Amino acid sequence: MNYIQLLRREPAVLSYGALHFFFSGPGQTFFISLFVPYFLLATGATNDSFNLIYMVATLGSAFTLPWIGGFVDQWKIRNVSLSIGGGLLLFSLLASQVYVWWMLIPAIFGLRLFGQGMMPLVGSTAIARYFTVARGKALSLINFGISLSEMTLPLLMVAIISWAGWRWGWVAMAAMIGLVFIPLIIRLIPLDSPFQIPKKEEPVPGQKIVKSATRKEVMKDPGFYLLTMVYLFLPMFMTGFMLNQSQIGGLLGATAAQMALGISLFGGARMFFNVLAGPLIDRFTATKSFAFILVPVLTGLVLLTAFPGVWTIWVFFIMGGMSSSLTSLTTTAMWAELYGTDHLGAIKSLVSTFVVFSTAVGPVLVGLGLGNMQEFMLLMLITVGVVVLLNVIAFVMVSRMLKRGE
Repeated sequence: MNYIQLLRREPAVLSYGALHFFFSGPGQTFFISLFVPYFLLATGATNDSFNLIYMVATLGSAFTLPWIGGFVDQWKIRNVSLSIGGGLLLFSLLASQVYVWWMLIPAIFGLRLFGQGMMPLVGSTAIARYFTVARGKALSLINFGISLSEMTLPLLMVAIISWAGWRWGWVAMAAMIGLVFIPLIIRLIPLDSPFQIPKKEEPVPGQKIVKSATRKEVMKDPGFYLLTMVYLFLPMFMTGFMLNQSQIGGLLGATAAQMALGISLFGGARMFFNVLAGPLIDRFTATKSFAFILVPVLTGLVLLTAFPGVWTIWVFFIMGGMSSSLTSLTTTAMWAELYGTDHLGAIKSLVSTFVVFSTAVGPVLVGLGLGNMQEFMLLMLITVGVVVLLNVIAFVMVSRMLKRGE
C-alpha cells in the first residue's frame, strides 16, 4: 500500500494523528523559545534562572505523564484527545498572563505536559495500534504535523507579536486550539468509530504476532532501557541546542536570522525524510531501522566540530532533522514490534517520561559549554564521543533483540 492509497483509505484517522503532532507545537521548545525574551522582561528573570525554571517545570510534567498516559489504553481515544486539548488551551491562556517568575512554573508545566508530552503520545499510539499493515507509512504521514508546526507557527507568532504583542500570541494559540483542534477531533472521530477502541493485533502475511507485554514486564527488560538511552539523545541535545541558539549563534558568528533559517531547515529536512523513511520502515521493520537513527546527526556533529561556522550549523540542522524523522517514526513502531500493542499507551507514556526528563536537563547541560568558544568546542568533542558510543549500543542491542524474537 502506497501513500496515496493509504490517504484515500483512512483520511480521517490520519488527519486525527497529524493534528496531534501539529498542536504539540505550543509545548515544544522551538515555540516556547520564541517567548523567552518576553518572559524575562515581564518577570525580571535571568537566562540562567529561566533555564532552571524550565527544567523544574519540565521534570514535573515528566513525573506526571505516566499517571495520565495509561488512560490512552483505557478511555475512548476521542475523549482523551478532547481532554488534553482543553488542558493545552487553558495553559496557553495562563502563559499569556505571566507577570511574575513563579507563574512560569505552572504555565510551562502544563504546556510541556499536554503539548510536548500527551499530544504526540496520543496521536502516535492511536495510529500505531490501529495500523498493522503500512504502520511505518501511517506514522510517517502524521509526523508531517510537527514539521508543518515548526515551519508555520514561529512565523505566525512573530507576526502576531510584532502587531499585537507577545501576550496576544498565546491568546491566538489558545483560540486555534478551541476553534480548530477541538471541533476537528469531534468531526473526524465519531462516537461509534472503531478507531476509538484499541483492537487486537491481526495476523499479517510475513509478520510475527508478538505477545503483548505490560508496562511492568517491559520495565524488567534491560534491553528496553538501553534502547531508550539511544532514543533519548536527540530530544535532549536538540532541545538544549535550540533553547540556547542565540548564545551558540553568537559564538559561531551566526545572526538570529541565520539561526532561524537553520531551524526551518531542520523542519524541512524532517518533513522530506518522513516520505523516505516510512516505506523503509515497512520494508525492513522499525527495529532494524532504529539502529541507524543517530548516523545522520553524528555526521552533522562531526562537520560542525571540525569546521565551526554558519554553513556547518545549517548542515547540522539538516542532519538533525533527518535523525529526528527516523527517531520519531521508528520508536513507536519498534515498541509495537517488540512488546505488542495492547499496552502500547502505557509503555509509550513511560518512554515519554524519560524523553521529557531528558529535555529538562538538556538545556542545562548544553548551557554549561557555552561560556566561550573553547568550552563550546570541548562540548562538541564530548558530544561526538557520546554519539559514537550510542551508535555502537544501538547496533548491538538491535541485533540482540532481533535474535531474541526469532
